[in-house]
Amino acid sequence: MNYCYTRSKLLCRSSKHLIQRYSQRAKKKTACELALEYFDVSYGNIYGKEWPSVRLGLLSEPKFVSIINNQCPNFQQTLRKLQNLGCYDVGAHYRKNCADVMAARQSSRLAQAHEQDKNDDDSPDVTGTHSNHSLRKPIRELSDDELGELVNTPAPPTYPKEFRDLSGNFESVPCKPTSDRLILPQPHISIDMQIQALQEFMPSTGLKGLAELTDESEIFDRYRAAFEADDTPSINVEKSNTLIHWPELLTVLAFPRLDISRFPKPGYVSGLTDHYPLDGGSLLPVLLLDLQAGDSVLDLCAAPGGKSMAILQTTLPERLHSNDKSSARVLRLKTSMKQYFPEGSRALQSLQITQVDGTELELGAEGPYDRVLVDAPCLGDRYALHDADNNIFEKSRRQERLAMPEVQADLLVRALQLASHQLVRLWLNEGEPYGWYV
Repeated sequence: MNYCYTRSKLLCRSSKHLIQRYSQRAKKKTACELALEYFDVSYGNIYGKEWPSVRLGLLSEPKFVSIINNQCPNFQQTLRKLQNLGCYDVGAHYRKNCADVMAARQSSRLAQAHEQDKNDDDSPDVTGTHSNHSLRKPIRELSDDELGELVNTPAPPTYPKEFRDLSGNFESVPCKPTSDRLILPQPHISIDMQIQALQEFMPSTGLKGLAELTDESEIFDRYRAAFEADDTPSINVEKSNTLIHWPELLTVLAFPRLDISRFPKPGYVSGLTDHYPLDGGSLLPVLLLDLQAGDSVLDLCAAPGGKSMAILQTTLPERLHSNDKSSARVLRLKTSMKQYFPEGSRALQSLQITQVDGTELELGAEGPYDRVLVDAPCLGDRYALHDADNNIFEKSRRQERLAMPEVQADLLVRALQLASHQLVRLWLNEGEPYGWYV
């Protein structure tokens, strides 16, 4: 009897062990784990040796900054309160660094000019005398008749002669129909039946999309290969030494480097919120817009409103059009604006909020926009790694994720069509190869 009891106990323990073992094997991976696996495969090939550092940054807590609401009556009190917590003024710090950079550049230019003058003084010209403005003489002067003949010379044809001769030969070559493209008549079927069969619709028995036929990483590799191919139109990136202008009325505070402390909960004074915390990276596209007084600005994918908030805080644009496709996000955007700007203020009067698909947005009577900002839908790397709620890497959102590069391209094309000029800045969103700002 003791033997049977012991044997039964051992069998129960073995069963529990097997159940736990196989349940762990069968445990489904979360969306955050799937995102990290995808990033390891995809971004590992892009960044190479730098990927471990980038990976560590994505897995770390984000760096927040806070915009001090200059419409709030206790602006100075909020500024001092956050400074007492150890925060510093990002704009003031940036302007000081810009002044140092400009002074260093001026010193470098003066040193180069002095060195050039010294070299010019030491180098003799062809006559043996020192001259900084020696000009090269033409080999032979042209007479008036020769100049007139040169002016009256007809321009060369657009295409070389051999190509024109080749195109002429094609016109004389008879085109013979190929028999394999002909549909031969069927004597045993009436003409009416044959015509009806040609026009009859045959529905497909099933649909196979891109997601069912190939692996997800291969799809994004195709987009990347097409973008980097030599036969595709490329983007010429011109580096500029011009420093970004920081708007005077945009007051942003941040904790020192390596300090990821969170800001206190915003307070309310006279119905207005005193500061607006947001991810520090969200300010970069606003600064890259290089806003000028009187600009008309379009924020094509505006919700939840952090970038539109920063644009209005500069008080520079004459008109701001904030648009988003989602009705829930647009409602949140409207609520935020009312909390940070008083009713009847110039900021709210210049603000227009619409709910339209960004790829279908039409120009209004005001005409094109001086600045267009596109926070295109993206993978949201950091969000995908930290929050499983409505994660883009959920299996239910796979089709949406695969179609994302095409949606981004359509939004960028529409943004270029809505802009009043062709000066475009592309900013890579959190290192992603497809998230751009215009």
